[in-house]
Amino acid sequence: MDKVHLQEVLDQTKNLKQNEYPLSLPLDFIELVKSSLTELDLSFEEKFENNRKNIYIYRQNQLISKYFKGKYPNNTFLSRRISNDKFLTEYYLKLNDVPMPSSKIFKGDEVGDAIKFAKKLESPFVVKALNLLGGAGIYTDVNSSNFRKFWDACIRVQKKYYPKGSPKVLIQQQIEGLEIRVNVSEGIFQSAILRLPGYLIGDGASSVEDLIRVKNKERSRNPYLNKHQIKLTDELKENISNQGRSLTDILKKGEVFLLTKQPALRFGGEVINVTGLLSPDILELGLSAVRAIPGLHTGGVDIIIPHLKSHTGHVIEVNKNPAFQMCIYTDKGKPHNPITEVYKSHILDHKILNEEIECTDDINDEEMKQIVQRYKYLLEKDKVNSKIINDFHKSKFDKK
Repeated sequence: MDKVHLQEVLDQTKNLKQNEYPLSLPLDFIELVKSSLTELDLSFEEKFENNRKNIYIYRQNQLISKYFKGKYPNNTFLSRRISNDKFLTEYYLKLNDVPMPSSKIFKGDEVGDAIKFAKKLESPFVVKALNLLGGAGIYTDVNSSNFRKFWDACIRVQKKYYPKGSPKVLIQQQIEGLEIRVNVSEGIFQSAILRLPGYLIGDGASSVEDLIRVKNKERSRNPYLNKHQIKLTDELKENISNQGRSLTDILKKGEVFLLTKQPALRFGGEVINVTGLLSPDILELGLSAVRAIPGLHTGGVDIIIPHLKSHTGHVIEVNKNPAFQMCIYTDKGKPHNPITEVYKSHILDHKILNEEIECTDDINDEEMKQIVQRYKYLLEKDKVNSKIINDFHKSKFDKK
């Protein structure tokens, strides 16, 4: 994202409500799940099994679901394996005509092949570590002349966090624009969250470092953002230096200054609910990406769009374990809790399986709407699965 895009977004979202939350609210996902279950009058039991905490969830003394951190109950093992593999994800998305930027994955010792691939890509492109979270190991505006520098940095940061791991690097065509996270739970669209990169707005008197302190104070009103205070790391200082500025520079009044182009929380990234500002086509694109992966029902789809009024975009990632905290603790726009929606769906599943629903009098309007949405999703998912199976059989028999 550049300054022009950022200023445009700030103008378009200026009327959205700025949210404040008690810092005592939970951030840990286990605690958020327990809070949602309590809200829905579901009983639960915590058990420590296989070196992890499991939550057994009951309705009318019957087990309806099980949760442990990092696993949404209705996402299958297959869907998790596919989502962990960028190559497989790209295969399933492209098979179902979901637009994605060109990309390729390389092992740490394949730098020669990576350089050849990079030369074929139109600059700029992205170099990205596959096994890191929170925007770590992601480098934008890479070209053939500075490629080796960022390749080495990407390998180095992976070895720092996982010394015994095998580094893998994704090289991807860079698509300019805004990054939107489309959230889907149990096949039902929930929200679209704009992920803004960290930025400062000058006042004509304060230095860059002073404005960062002010920004951190503002972030303290939100437990999710407060957890990710902006730190003056070497990487951040380099980002500032690369723009010809320093921590002591005074920004002009009203001047917009990007701390980074990435929507990384550690660099001051912010989250805004922009569901009502987007084209329905972008929301449907997010749903299409989740439908395209077998066994996936809940996910967060990252989409790059040129601007908030766009009708088209490119999917850059499908997350099987979306950070729903960014929906619960949005900086601006209406907050909501997709976790609660997941378990509302499980309650409805239990009612249907227990034959508690015989006619429309046995459900409320919200449940009726949920049934229709889920049924539509499953029908469309079945069409996708048929297409995948046909492609598999075609490729298998063509080889004979």
